[in-house]
Amino acid sequence: MFFKHLNRLQQLDQLIRQQNTGNAEILAGKMDISRRQVYNFLSELRDLGLEVEYRRDLNSFAYTKPYRINFKIDIRELSPEEILNLEGTAGKQRTRLLVG
Repeated sequence: MFFKHLNRLQQLDQLIRQQNTGNAEILAGKMDISRRQVYNFLSELRDLGLEVEYRRDLNSFAYTKPYRINFKIDIRELSPEEILNLEGTAGKQRTRLLVG
């Protein structure tokens, strides 16, 4: 579910940068989602600090400034040292909460 959501945000970003969204109804069809979901995704972009508006002259949603979103997920196996560091940090945080 998370990856599907991330892919949709990337798709929306690309359509906005290309100024090829159409109105909310058309955009919903392009992304195979509801109009309500379109507005939810736009709200997420705004919550991230991106300025997005609908431009009637372009018949498209558009960024008001040049933005580039880079979504990156790094999945890798941790080394024994990294595991110890994580466990040590978590242990210190638990101790602080108990002593606090």
